[in-house]
Order: sequence, then structure tokens, then C-alpha cells
Amino acid sequence: MFNFIKSKFLWYQIALAILVSLLLIWILLISLGWLTDHGKAVNVPVIKGLPLNKARALLDSRGLDVVIMDSTFVLGTKPGMILEQDPKSGTPVKPGRKIYVSIQVFSPPYIKMPNVKDASLRQAMLILKSNSLNFGKVIYKPDYASNAVLYAELNGQQLETGAKLRKGSYVNLIVANGLGSEEMPVPSLVGLTFEEARLVLSENHISVGAVIYDADALNDSTAAFIYRQTPDVYDELDNPTMIHMGQSIDIWLTLNSDKIKLDSMRSVHPKGGEGSIIDVQ
Repeated sequence: MFNFIKSKFLWYQIALAILVSLLLIWILLISLGWLTDHGKAVNVPVIKGLPLNKARALLDSRGLDVVIMDSTFVLGTKPGMILEQDPKSGTPVKPGRKIYVSIQVFSPPYIKMPNVKDASLRQAMLILKSNSLNFGKVIYKPDYASNAVLYAELNGQQLETGAKLRKGSYVNLIVANGLGSEEMPVPSLVGLTFEEARLVLSENHISVGAVIYDADALNDSTAAFIYRQTPDVYDELDNPTMIHMGQSIDIWLTLNSDKIKLDSMRSVHPKGGEGSIIDVQ
């Protein structure tokens, strides 16, 4: 056994094994460097704030891939914009590395229109912002409630509270600027439907005040007619009643045609005039 240990053959085999092992380790290290692109790296470019298509092209030019991990909505940001990136810009990475991004949604979700009626202009703007809506412009309209929001509109259409619209929509606010200085005769609304009366009042910059329905008109309000209004067309001295722009007129609605005839004659014609009825309860 002692002679075997001292033999040249054994030490030759040991030396050969050590040499082969070192050679294999060297080959492995060289292969790892080639397989992993050792010594090769690129810096991650700034893609935050870029549209997705431009970000993708920029990353492709550096041998990097993009992976969308999330999409969300941020007010005032264009659809498809890069919101966040990982790794951050300037980070050295290997070619082929995936860059994970969060983007602005392409199609904003629907929300319900918040209630801004009667709020001040400043309050209404804050309400719009807190509900992820953009403020478009303010449109002033004669009305006694100075600086109060009368209603909101989108693309020229009045928005009712609870109406569905997309986040980020630009909403205009219609705001009262107080009473107009110009006076005009009170228009006659008796005999008109509610929608016809609203059109007449809108054209004259007069608001709809209280709307009182008879019991019969509640079930079919679209077919109801106005049979009474306040203020009337004529005052107690048979003179035309004057009204300021921005003031309101209260109306009463009914389906009873007899009421329409009696009260319309009283409202339209002064006392003692042709076709007038003086004492109508």
C-alpha cells in the first residue's frame, strides 16, 4: 500500500485529474460569460411620461422588452401614457431584460355626475376635481342666485345629477351672475306644456321657479298644461307686469281643460278686457 502511494502512476493520475478539473472550470467560466453577456449592460432609458408606442420603440432599440403590469386612471393624463416603470431609468441591466410599466387607461371608466347645483363656483370646481372630472369653462347666465351654479353641461347638453359620463370629461358650469338690469314684460305661459314654457323662459333668460302639479297631472306630466303662473302677465291695475332677467316664474300644471280656459283668460287679459273673467276662485 505504501509503495502504491509512492508510485508515479498515482500522482500522475491525481495531477491529470486536477488539470482536467481546472480546464473544465475555466471552460465553464468562459461559457457563463458568453451565455449571460458578462460585461455587457445597457442603461434603462426614461420612458415614464412617454406614450406606450414610443416607449416600446425606445426599449426595442436597446434590446429590452416592455411588460404592462397595470393600467389606471390619472386625471389630466393622456391615454396610454407610461405612469411608472421598473427598473427605474439609469439602472444598468442585461439585454433582453423586461421593463415593467403601469400605463394610463385607454378608455376611462364611467362615473356618475356629482351634484353641483347651488354650489359656489369654487366649490363646484373642487367637486369636479375630487370626482376625476376636468373643469371646462364657466358660462354666466342671468339669475338672482349670484355666483351659484345653476347646472352643469357636457357638449352643450345639460347634465343631471347621477348621469353617466367618463372620468376626465370636461364639464362646463352654468353660473348665475345676479339679476339682469333689463326689464321685460312677464311672458304668458298659460296653456303651454312644461317643456314649451321652459323654452320660452330660457329664451328670455328667466328661470323656472316652483312647479306645482294638480293630482291628475302627476301621472302624466308631459301632457299637462300650465293653468296659472306667478307673477301674472298683468298686475292689479291692469298694467303689464315687469320682470328682470334672471328672476323666476312659478307655474301650476293640470290636465283639467276647464281650469286652463278660466285661468288663461284671467292671466292673459286685463280686468274688464275682452274675454276676461274677473272673479275666479
